[in-house]
Amino acid sequence: WTRPELLGVVVDFDRMEVEIKDERRRDISKDIQDIIDAKILAPGHASKLKGKLQFATTTFFGRTGRAFMRPLSERQYEVKRSQKTNEAIETALRAWLRILARGQPRPILAKDPKPSDAVIFTDGAFEPEDPVPTVGGVMFAWWIENPVGFSCEVPHQLLSTWIPRENQIALVELFAVVMAAAYFGPELAGRNVMFLVDSEPALDALVKGLSKFYDVIRLLTLFWHVVANFQINAYLDRVSTDANVSDGVSRADLTAFHEWGWDRVYPDPVAILEQSPEGMACRPKGSRRSRPEDGQGPKRRGKKRGAPAQKAGANLPGPREGAG
Repeated sequence: WTRPELLGVVVDFDRMEVEIKDERRRDISKDIQDIIDAKILAPGHASKLKGKLQFATTTFFGRTGRAFMRPLSERQYEVKRSQKTNEAIETALRAWLRILARGQPRPILAKDPKPSDAVIFTDGAFEPEDPVPTVGGVMFAWWIENPVGFSCEVPHQLLSTWIPRENQIALVELFAVVMAAAYFGPELAGRNVMFLVDSEPALDALVKGLSKFYDVIRLLTLFWHVVANFQINAYLDRVSTDANVSDGVSRADLTAFHEWGWDRVYPDPVAILEQSPEGMACRPKGSRRSRPEDGQGPKRRGKKRGAPAQKAGANLPGPREGAG
């Protein structure tokens, strides 16, 4: 009785994982494909499908899939009771097909809390007098001699896709976390990682894994895709602005690199954004440029870092646990 099946879910006690049953995966995928082909989704059907997918999210690593629930909710409660699918619904359904095909099983985490292998601080800055927002971050980890940080501008390709707002600082702060996760992801595989953010809106969106705004959804999708892809046991929490050691590098203050002994890396923001499983978070609508193959992340400059990855699944305590 090492692989009991409960409501279409397999609990594997040998591998200590929870995963959706293959038959149920195929049934949901067929249902979604039929909707895409027919271009019809009635409110009642949307309600049932949303329920199935919400349950399915509990079997996948991290917050994968939550970002694509809103279009189904909107159709369920739509006043006009339309049945034709729209772009938002079709995008969400196609994303779910990919998740069902490639989603990582959810690990059964150990009860014994362990210290973090790495702590990452991130921050973003968007000053009124400076039209170009900047982001920065720094990683402290037991396997590296010096802290490793980055400082760079938010690319115009991404800014041009954001919904116009009076203040975009929340998006900038969110992008900083995505940058750090995507760039350091390969050497964080299977490790306990604490992400500290000083923006409540960005933190709340990351913890929930969803938003009503498509530009936020794209960034959330990339973050949780990276977490699931590298099986990072992520813990997200808030740090006060005064205690955020990445504040300086986020404002292009390079004192930490020149005087404090931090090592600087140079991530390519556009290459990182193109890792998105949804096809480029920064791509303007209508662009047909292809994205890199899965697993082809940004090139790292400088000396090689890292140590053999530890086994995924070590538990981190607290109310904002992400990957569990």
